[in-house]
Amino acid sequence: MLFSTPLFLFGFFPLFFTLYWLVPARTVWLLLGSLFFYAWGEPEFLWVVLAASLLDWRIGQQIVRAPAQSRAARGW
Repeated sequence: MLFSTPLFLFGFFPLFFTLYWLVPARTVWLLLGSLFFYAWGEPEFLWVVLAASLLDWRIGQQIVRAPAQSRAARGW
Protein backbone atom coordinates (compact mmCIF):
# COMPACT_ATOMS: atom_id res chain seq x y z
CA MET A 1 0.00 0.00 0.00
CA LEU A 2 1.56 3.27 -1.12
CA PHE A 3 0.84 6.62 0.49
CA SER A 4 -0.67 7.95 -2.73
CA THR A 5 -3.13 5.11 -3.44
CA PRO A 6 -6.87 5.64 -2.93
CA LEU A 7 -6.92 2.66 -0.54
CA PHE A 8 -4.49 4.45 1.77
CA LEU A 9 -5.90 7.97 1.35
CA PHE A 10 -9.58 7.11 1.72
CA GLY A 11 -9.45 3.85 3.67
CA PHE A 12 -6.50 3.24 5.94
CA PHE A 13 -5.59 6.84 6.76
CA PRO A 14 -9.03 8.10 7.88
CA LEU A 15 -9.82 4.89 9.77
CA PHE A 16 -6.44 4.82 11.47
CA PHE A 17 -6.56 8.42 12.71
CA THR A 18 -10.21 8.24 13.71
CA LEU A 19 -9.42 5.26 15.89
CA TYR A 20 -6.23 6.96 17.08
CA TRP A 21 -8.28 9.74 18.67
CA LEU A 22 -10.81 7.29 20.12
CA VAL A 23 -8.47 4.65 21.58
CA PRO A 24 -6.97 5.48 25.00
CA ALA A 25 -3.75 3.50 24.37
CA ARG A 26 -2.45 5.65 21.52
CA THR A 27 1.13 4.40 21.55
CA VAL A 28 -0.05 0.79 21.26
CA TRP A 29 -2.40 1.80 18.44
CA LEU A 30 0.46 3.56 16.62
CA LEU A 31 2.61 0.45 16.91
CA LEU A 32 -0.14 -1.89 15.71
CA GLY A 33 -1.14 0.42 12.85
CA SER A 34 2.46 0.76 11.73
CA LEU A 35 3.00 -2.98 11.83
CA PHE A 36 -0.15 -3.55 9.79
CA PHE A 37 0.89 -0.91 7.24
CA TYR A 38 4.38 -2.36 6.79
CA ALA A 39 3.07 -5.94 6.73
CA TRP A 40 0.66 -4.98 3.95
CA GLY A 41 3.51 -3.79 1.72
CA GLU A 42 6.40 -6.14 2.50
CA PRO A 43 5.52 -8.79 5.09
CA GLU A 44 8.91 -10.50 4.80
CA PHE A 45 10.60 -7.40 6.27
CA LEU A 46 8.23 -7.05 9.21
CA TRP A 47 10.91 -8.52 11.46
CA VAL A 48 13.12 -5.49 10.67
CA VAL A 49 10.42 -3.11 11.94
CA LEU A 50 9.88 -5.24 15.04
CA ALA A 51 13.61 -5.49 15.77
CA ALA A 52 14.11 -1.73 15.31
CA SER A 53 11.13 -0.99 17.57
CA LEU A 54 12.42 -3.26 20.31
CA LEU A 55 15.93 -1.85 20.05
CA ASP A 56 14.67 1.74 20.23
CA TRP A 57 12.45 0.89 23.20
CA ARG A 58 15.37 -0.73 25.04
CA ILE A 59 17.70 2.21 24.36
CA GLY A 60 14.97 4.56 25.60
CA GLN A 61 14.80 2.59 28.83
CA GLN A 62 18.56 2.92 29.28
CA ILE A 63 18.40 6.68 28.71
CA VAL A 64 15.67 7.08 31.32
CA ARG A 65 17.56 4.99 33.88
CA ALA A 66 20.85 6.85 33.45
CA PRO A 67 21.43 9.87 35.71
CA ALA A 68 20.56 13.17 34.04
CA GLN A 69 23.43 14.90 32.22
CA SER A 70 25.75 11.93 32.82
CA ARG A 71 28.14 10.38 30.35
CA ALA A 72 25.96 7.25 30.27
CA ALA A 73 22.87 9.24 29.29
CA ARG A 74 24.76 11.04 26.54
CA GLY A 75 26.26 7.74 25.39
CA TRP A 76 22.91 6.09 25.01
